[in-house]
Amino acid sequence: MSASPPKPWWVWKAPKCAEIAHFDIAFAVKEYIANQVGQVQKEGRRRDWSDWCIDDLQLRPSTIREECKARLIRTYPGLLTGPHGASIRQDSAWQPVYVVSGLVLKDELKTPYDTDLVICTVLWHYYHPTSGHALSSALTLFNNHLDSDASFSTFVIDGASTSRSNPDVVGEMGKGFILATQYLHELVEEQDAYDAVKVPGRKWKAGVSFRVGHQIGELSWRHTRRISAGGEKQLQVVLDDLYPWTTDEFLTKLGLLDEENTIDILSAKKQETATKLSEVKRQAATKVLNGIYKRRFAQRLSERIRSLAPADASDPSHEICRVQPDEVAITVVGLPGNLSPTEVFSGVYGIIQPEHVWRVLPQVDTPIYIFKTNGPPLFYHRDQIIHSGPSLNRLSINYRGNLDISADGTAVTKSTGLYFAYRDRLSRAAHLAFEFLPDLAKEIALDILTDPGISGSTLSHVLHPLDTRSKEGYKKAFNSAWRTLDPTLPAQKSLYPYPASAPRDLLLIEELGMIGRPVHEHVMQKILHASGAFNRIHHHAERILLRSPPHQKPITGFKRLRRAISSIFPPVGVDDVIVVNYTHSRPKIVWNGKKKKFIMGLPENCSDHAAGGCLCWVGPQLFMAVDSWRDKHGSKETPSRTAVCRALVQCMEGSFDMMERDQHIADDVPPIVRIEDEAEEDHVDTMGDDTPRNRRLSGVSEATVTLHHTHGSDSGSDLQTVVASGHETPPRSPLSGIFNGVIDLCQRGLQQASGIEAERATLKSDAALSDTTIQALHEQASQRQDDVRKLREQLELKESELDYTRGLLTAKWASAKRAREG
Repeated sequence: MSASPPKPWWVWKAPKCAEIAHFDIAFAVKEYIANQVGQVQKEGRRRDWSDWCIDDLQLRPSTIREECKARLIRTYPGLLTGPHGASIRQDSAWQPVYVVSGLVLKDELKTPYDTDLVICTVLWHYYHPTSGHALSSALTLFNNHLDSDASFSTFVIDGASTSRSNPDVVGEMGKGFILATQYLHELVEEQDAYDAVKVPGRKWKAGVSFRVGHQIGELSWRHTRRISAGGEKQLQVVLDDLYPWTTDEFLTKLGLLDEENTIDILSAKKQETATKLSEVKRQAATKVLNGIYKRRFAQRLSERIRSLAPADASDPSHEICRVQPDEVAITVVGLPGNLSPTEVFSGVYGIIQPEHVWRVLPQVDTPIYIFKTNGPPLFYHRDQIIHSGPSLNRLSINYRGNLDISADGTAVTKSTGLYFAYRDRLSRAAHLAFEFLPDLAKEIALDILTDPGISGSTLSHVLHPLDTRSKEGYKKAFNSAWRTLDPTLPAQKSLYPYPASAPRDLLLIEELGMIGRPVHEHVMQKILHASGAFNRIHHHAERILLRSPPHQKPITGFKRLRRAISSIFPPVGVDDVIVVNYTHSRPKIVWNGKKKKFIMGLPENCSDHAAGGCLCWVGPQLFMAVDSWRDKHGSKETPSRTAVCRALVQCMEGSFDMMERDQHIADDVPPIVRIEDEAEEDHVDTMGDDTPRNRRLSGVSEATVTLHHTHGSDSGSDLQTVVASGHETPPRSPLSGIFNGVIDLCQRGLQQASGIEAERATLKSDAALSDTTIQALHEQASQRQDDVRKLREQLELKESELDYTRGLLTAKWASAKRAREG
């Protein structure tokens, strides 16, 4: 038997393998701690556990850290063991700076062990003995209660796990151990901390090792024969089994003790030879055991009895054992200097406590933790970091519900029902914040307002208010967020949002005396409007219009608008159109479905008639009334444009040059009065002609007489004024303005009819069109032709009235000229 049997080894990955490309220190430590927490979940039959006890020593004096180190050694004897753990223990320059521990009482566990389950993870710094600066970092992790189905091979064989069938454990426990260990080993090599920190008298071993019970695993690169031929080296784990064997146990393990038991049945000569051989084996076994116990003492797995020299130890009775077979300890020495706890433990939620955290329960058994960080937003799934998770814009999330996670633990599968359930619960949690947590509501509003809108997983896309009961909470939160983003906003002015794609809304907001704040269209529609906090500004202005007091003074043309609206909307009477004291640009007129009335603001001043009193506003107001009706009732119940144009023409009858006839008389326009007086006389001479033209002219003459007598004008003085004017050409008729407008309407109608005819001709030539479509176009064209025919009749009638009026004006002008010349 050789002096030392060969040590078993396992090959891992090639350097810089793709599987560790996404790793960082925090992600690697997360894999280790996930195994610790997984053991608690399995033994405690619980879904979640995060009852960490934190001891932050970063700002404590060196004496306090030294005391803490001594306490850790007493409390967790197996913590600083193995080749690297022992070097930390022996060197006083290594001091703890952040201790994370956990304890689960045995009464709370369903386990074969009769001890408490303990966890301890420590971040260490190596302090220069003179300057006191941290030159290097180390990490130690420890827990007991090794799974009964686990062994050393469970840690070193790729893909081995004891938790695949456990529903409470996140992921596949053990799967990430190999990758995390290889990443840290390569990082330590790159750091080359041993060479970088050369302090006389202070030497320690850099690297990664782990202990499972009494077995030690160390990492090194394996150079195969193919390396010279271009093959890559691979990381290997070498097992150093330091179990405290007795000699007989060790020989039995090697299969040599059975041979000694057969000595009694051999012949005397052979028995003598076998005895000598057995003695040689025992001496060799003792020599091997001497080496094992010597390494146990050096690596702090045990302490020798003082009465015995280290080289003489070969039996468990020669030592005081300090470790248990159910323990796991991992040690990493030589990490970058002065590592902060955040850089190490940010992969596990709860170890680094957020400054601001809110716990929301959208569902009883599924809490969501929303918190703020100083860096980019983070996403945790059941306390474990997900690098490419559905993170928010500013806030961070720890979701305790179920999600489908990718095999490498870096992303969430977004095509499953679990992800959509998460979005729904996050939306509910955010809505509850606006109702009950004003501080969180403000942070959510800031998250939404600063979101560029690129990711579909942020709150600006996920939040869907459940109702409008929390509208005041939404309004207060967003107002506070806007003022936080821009502290220069005046406090005395109200803020109002508008879609950034609708700058026209900003003009109305400013017109209403408020300050506009741009937001994304989906934020305005899906959040601010749906919550009841803010409507689109035209809806807000509409409510202001409906609440405005009635206007008491007469408005020129208001009766005409009433008649037009009543004619195209039979359910609406002339008294159902009301004017209120509303002077803003939008809306002009609104249909109030509750009161069954049209509510109209004051008409704007006409730019073409600075003196006012014109009828230019009537037509646009009528069309806007139709638009408001369409918004409330839909297109099917809305009158056609033809009907609207007809109503407009009819309501404008009797006006001229877009002015009321009585308004002109009131403004002292003498020619109008004189013309109306004489028009009445001419009308008497033509009473015998019972043509449609004369019947309509009769109505005009009667109207002018009434106006004349109403205003009481003196015909003689008016005549003198006309004669003094000295016109040499007939004056232009004031009626031409309104008639020209009618003519324009008719011409547009003709153009539309021509367009329909051309479209019909084109569709006829297309054989692919169905008979139903062609028939519908025929009916549409026929309807347009009827409309055009009616417009032509009105045009001819108006032209006849225009010719007659022009003749009267010419006759009066000629008569006045002759009187002047005579």
